[in-house]
Amino acid sequence: MPDGERADWRRLAESARAKGWWDRLSTADASPGARRWAAYEWGARSIRGYSGPVVPGLLQTDAYTEAMFEAGMSTRAPEERRRFAALKAQRRTVLDPPDPLEYHVVFDESVLHRVVAPPLMADQVAHIVEVVRTHPNVTVQVVPFSAGLYPNIASVFTLVDFGIEGDDGLVNLEPDLVSSVYVDDFAQVATYSRIFETMARDVAASPSDTVAMLRRWHGTLRKSRGD
Repeated sequence: MPDGERADWRRLAESARAKGWWDRLSTADASPGARRWAAYEWGARSIRGYSGPVVPGLLQTDAYTEAMFEAGMSTRAPEERRRFAALKAQRRTVLDPPDPLEYHVVFDESVLHRVVAPPLMADQVAHIVEVVRTHPNVTVQVVPFSAGLYPNIASVFTLVDFGIEGDDGLVNLEPDLVSSVYVDDFAQVATYSRIFETMARDVAASPSDTVAMLRRWHGTLRKSRGD
């Protein structure tokens, strides 16, 4: 597909859902990178990704996001944090009816053991289980420690598919909403797609086993906080 035609299709995909609510945000509310990523999320038909060492953004509770701020993962002021939390809440609605995003994410078991605080993490794990239970469009898989080393263990990535014939989608190789690197070269998108499918099929626990793992860990966290 010629670059100009690809850009036209991409713009159509970006406006296919919420008609650009992200464009109404000021730079104080969201960086240009954050607005661009919101457009891709809402224009996509499906997103698959590996989130590495943290809970995937669309599955984070507000408390977990705030803990990331407290850990120094952002230098936002308190008021900026409040606006960012509101933005993330808006982003999460892309998973909801009537036209939900198909979302399939894999993350490492180390995420569960990196306990910010037992009460917070117990609520976070419970939230993931509840999202999976109530959203058939959401699939979560955890790579257990027993898997050892596996493809792409040291790098996060997100595959975005716009569901448009002739458009290969794109891969976000640094999805931190600030300095993201986007690639839409067919060969590279196909490579990351194969990596993801290998991780989901051969490395990660199955979706049902993942839910069982999350429920067991939730019970452990509840005990540690004295419930």
